[in-house]
Amino acid sequence: MKKILIILPAFFIFTSCRSDENGNQQIEASLIGKWSFQKVDAVKSATNQTQTIEKSDCDKKSIHEFLGTVHKSTFYGIVGSSCQLTGEVSSRNYTFDKANMKFWYENEQDYPYFITKLTENELVFEDRSQDVDNDGKTDIIRRYFSKIH
Repeated sequence: MKKILIILPAFFIFTSCRSDENGNQQIEASLIGKWSFQKVDAVKSATNQTQTIEKSDCDKKSIHEFLGTVHKSTFYGIVGSSCQLTGEVSSRNYTFDKANMKFWYENEQDYPYFITKLTENELVFEDRSQDVDNDGKTDIIRRYFSKIH
Protein backbone atom coordinates (compact mmCIF):
# COMPACT_ATOMS: atom_id res chain seq x y z
CA MET A 1 0.00 0.00 0.00
CA LYS A 2 2.85 2.41 0.82
CA LYS A 3 4.33 1.80 -2.63
CA ILE A 4 1.05 2.78 -4.29
CA LEU A 5 0.88 5.99 -2.26
CA ILE A 6 4.43 6.89 -3.29
CA ILE A 7 3.94 6.09 -6.98
CA LEU A 8 0.56 7.82 -7.43
CA PRO A 9 1.74 11.37 -6.60
CA ALA A 10 4.61 11.00 -9.07
CA PHE A 11 2.17 9.84 -11.76
CA PHE A 12 -0.02 12.89 -11.31
CA ILE A 13 2.96 15.22 -11.49
CA PHE A 14 3.65 14.09 -15.05
CA THR A 15 0.09 13.85 -16.36
CA SER A 16 -2.68 16.36 -16.46
CA CYS A 17 -6.22 16.66 -17.72
CA ARG A 18 -7.72 18.90 -20.34
CA SER A 19 -11.22 19.31 -21.69
CA ASP A 20 -12.18 18.76 -25.30
CA GLU A 21 -14.70 20.94 -27.13
CA ASN A 22 -17.58 18.97 -25.54
CA GLY A 23 -16.25 19.49 -22.01
CA ASN A 24 -15.13 15.87 -21.62
CA GLN A 25 -12.04 15.36 -19.49
CA GLN A 26 -9.09 13.75 -21.31
CA ILE A 27 -5.71 12.76 -19.93
CA GLU A 28 -2.82 14.40 -21.77
CA ALA A 29 0.27 12.46 -22.78
CA SER A 30 2.87 11.69 -20.14
CA LEU A 31 6.64 11.41 -20.13
CA ILE A 32 6.27 8.55 -17.66
CA GLY A 33 6.53 5.16 -19.33
CA LYS A 34 8.70 2.90 -21.42
CA TRP A 35 10.09 4.22 -24.70
CA SER A 36 12.01 2.79 -27.65
CA PHE A 37 14.73 5.01 -29.21
CA GLN A 38 14.04 5.21 -32.98
CA LYS A 39 16.40 7.71 -34.59
CA VAL A 40 18.51 10.84 -34.19
CA ASP A 41 18.52 13.99 -36.32
CA ALA A 42 21.44 16.40 -36.18
CA VAL A 43 20.65 19.83 -37.62
CA LYS A 44 24.05 21.34 -38.38
CA SER A 45 24.31 25.11 -38.02
CA ALA A 46 27.11 25.50 -40.57
CA THR A 47 25.04 24.08 -43.46
CA ASN A 48 21.52 24.02 -41.99
CA GLN A 49 21.33 20.43 -43.23
CA THR A 50 19.89 17.54 -41.24
CA GLN A 51 21.76 14.28 -40.85
CA THR A 52 19.55 11.37 -39.76
CA ILE A 53 20.83 8.26 -38.02
CA GLU A 54 18.29 5.43 -37.86
CA LYS A 55 18.65 2.99 -34.99
CA SER A 56 19.00 -0.71 -35.81
CA ASP A 57 16.14 -3.10 -35.05
CA CYS A 58 18.26 -4.49 -32.22
CA ASP A 59 18.95 -1.02 -30.76
CA LYS A 60 15.20 -0.29 -30.89
CA LYS A 61 14.62 -3.15 -28.42
CA SER A 62 16.47 -1.18 -25.74
CA ILE A 63 14.07 0.23 -23.14
CA HIS A 64 14.26 3.81 -21.88
CA GLU A 65 11.92 4.16 -18.94
CA PHE A 66 10.97 7.44 -17.32
CA LEU A 67 9.80 6.86 -13.76
CA GLY A 68 8.84 9.59 -11.26
CA THR A 69 12.33 11.13 -11.03
CA VAL A 70 14.53 8.37 -12.47
CA HIS A 71 15.39 7.61 -16.10
CA LYS A 72 16.39 3.96 -16.46
CA SER A 73 17.81 2.47 -19.66
CA THR A 74 18.19 -1.24 -20.39
CA PHE A 75 20.22 -2.01 -23.50
CA TYR A 76 20.13 -4.65 -26.23
CA GLY A 77 22.99 -5.28 -28.63
CA ILE A 78 24.43 -7.79 -31.04
CA VAL A 79 26.12 -10.58 -29.10
CA GLY A 80 27.71 -13.09 -31.45
CA SER A 81 25.23 -13.00 -34.28
CA SER A 82 21.98 -12.37 -32.38
CA CYS A 83 20.29 -9.44 -30.68
CA GLN A 84 20.38 -9.98 -26.92
CA LEU A 85 19.95 -8.13 -23.68
CA THR A 86 23.47 -6.91 -22.88
CA GLY A 87 23.00 -6.66 -19.14
CA GLU A 88 23.98 -3.00 -19.33
CA VAL A 89 21.57 -0.82 -17.35
CA SER A 90 21.96 2.86 -16.57
CA SER A 91 19.93 4.87 -14.14
CA ARG A 92 19.98 8.66 -13.71
CA ASN A 93 17.90 11.08 -11.68
CA TYR A 94 16.16 13.82 -13.64
CA THR A 95 13.91 16.82 -13.11
CA PHE A 96 10.97 17.54 -15.41
CA ASP A 97 9.76 21.13 -15.84
CA LYS A 98 6.36 20.53 -17.42
CA ALA A 99 5.50 24.23 -17.74
CA ASN A 100 8.50 24.75 -20.04
CA MET A 101 8.53 21.18 -21.43
CA LYS A 102 12.14 20.47 -20.59
CA PHE A 103 14.04 18.07 -18.40
CA TRP A 104 17.60 17.71 -17.20
CA TYR A 105 19.66 15.16 -15.41
CA GLU A 106 20.94 15.60 -11.87
CA ASN A 107 23.60 18.33 -11.65
CA GLU A 108 23.10 19.24 -15.34
CA GLN A 109 20.38 21.90 -15.07
CA ASP A 110 22.40 24.18 -17.38
CA TYR A 111 22.05 21.58 -20.16
CA PRO A 112 18.34 20.78 -20.42
CA TYR A 113 16.61 18.69 -23.08
CA PHE A 114 13.63 20.43 -24.70
CA ILE A 115 10.57 18.27 -25.37
CA THR A 116 9.17 19.34 -28.74
CA LYS A 117 6.63 16.55 -29.14
CA LEU A 118 4.89 14.43 -26.52
CA THR A 119 1.86 12.33 -27.40
CA GLU A 120 0.56 9.02 -26.13
CA ASN A 121 2.86 7.25 -28.62
CA GLU A 122 5.65 9.67 -29.52
CA LEU A 123 8.37 11.58 -27.70
CA VAL A 124 10.82 13.94 -29.37
CA PHE A 125 13.34 15.96 -27.45
CA GLU A 126 16.17 18.25 -28.44
CA ASP A 127 19.67 18.74 -27.14
CA ARG A 128 20.71 22.32 -27.96
CA SER A 129 24.12 22.29 -26.29
CA GLN A 130 26.45 20.46 -28.73
CA ASP A 131 28.55 21.72 -31.63
CA VAL A 132 28.52 18.66 -33.91
CA ASP A 133 30.00 20.38 -36.98
CA ASN A 134 32.67 22.29 -35.00
CA ASP A 135 31.71 25.70 -36.40
CA GLY A 136 31.57 27.39 -32.99
CA LYS A 137 27.75 27.40 -32.91
CA THR A 138 25.49 24.94 -31.14
CA ASP A 139 23.55 22.49 -33.27
CA ILE A 140 20.20 20.81 -32.63
CA ILE A 141 20.19 17.09 -31.89
CA ARG A 142 16.68 15.57 -31.98
CA ARG A 143 15.99 12.18 -30.45
CA TYR A 144 12.84 10.31 -31.48
CA PHE A 145 11.15 7.70 -29.28
CA SER A 146 8.08 5.47 -29.61
CA LYS A 147 6.03 4.38 -26.60
CA ILE A 148 6.29 0.68 -25.75
CA HIS A 149 2.85 -0.68 -24.93
